Amino acid sequence: LNGGTLADPNTLTGGTFLWNGGTIGAAAILNVNVGVDVTVNSAGTVYAYGTINNSGTWVHAGGNLQGTGMFNVSVTGVVNVTGTGTWQPSVYNLGGFNQLCACTFAHTGLFSNLGSGSVYVGAGQFWTSGGFTNAGLISTSVTAYFSVQGGTFTNNTGSDVSGAQVVIAGGNVIVNAT
Repeated sequence: LNGGTLADPNTLTGGTFLWNGGTIGAAAILNVNVGVDVTVNSAGTVYAYGTINNSGTWVHAGGNLQGTGMFNVSVTGVVNVTGTGTWQPSVYNLGGFNQLCACTFAHTGLFSNLGSGSVYVGAGQFWTSGGFTNAGLISTSVTAYFSVQGGTFTNNTGSDVSGAQVVIAGGNVIVNAT
């Protein structure tokens, strides 16, 4: 997709999808099936106002993903961040969300790391400022950071951030424990 708008429900069933520009409209649903590789490689900004359901592999190679949409990562879904950028859409993660670049990646919308979800920061810094609820696993490498820059960070009972380098630079922290 190099421009234009996806306006209707679409399902990617195999192969690769390269998103260089354009918009996922508010009524659109983009289903990414197992075995599909999606790469966002934008020097600028792409927009998601609808729903993205990722069960495949989504690579954010750079640029910005803006809009008020929803990004769902299923149990089989993986997101790999390999380039600097920002995300705004709300994320509901049951799979893997991995930052693999020695860069700063900023998520400004709501992020819910659900029961089976994991967030791994292998390099650089993952910044969250729109609210983050953790019911899964957050981990980092020795040189990487998970950083709360604003909003409310809630760590629920049963979740794990042990071994993670977590920086609280702003916002509120709520720890629910038994």
